[in-house]
Amino acid sequence: MRSLNSWLILLTLGVLLVPSGTIAEVYRWVDDQGEVHYSDVPPTAQEYGEVAVDDAPAASTQEKHEQKERWQRIIQQQQESRERRMKKAEEVRAAREAKKQEEAVRAERCRVARHNLTTLLQHRPVYHLNERGERVYVDDSRRMAEIQRARDEIEDFCN
Repeated sequence: MRSLNSWLILLTLGVLLVPSGTIAEVYRWVDDQGEVHYSDVPPTAQEYGEVAVDDAPAASTQEKHEQKERWQRIIQQQQESRERRMKKAEEVRAAREAKKQEEAVRAERCRVARHNLTTLLQHRPVYHLNERGERVYVDDSRRMAEIQRARDEIEDFCN
């Protein structure tokens, strides 16, 4: 919407700044006393003639060149402003996406920590697989350390 408003303002300025070159209708007539009159409304009782009047003087080459430069600067400023807005919007989008991914990772780590805590609190044998794929059972001291670690992770990732 803002971009549309900017372009409408530019268009309006362009129309106002460009000499119109239109010719206004001016009427000339002589009254009964011989006085010459000029008006933009034709007389009703006398004969009249139309006089062509140029509304605006022709712009010099220098004025045209300056006007063209002004328009080029305005267009350049508009393009730079648009690029800045687009860059900012992309940064905001990227930040939102990063935050969304971070929240997804945190939610997954929370889920895993809760699952691990539930498993550890069931008082069943718990094991890990070593690098050879063999079961290594967790002893009581290790179980307590794992329970504490799971609780710490729940505190970190679930709140």
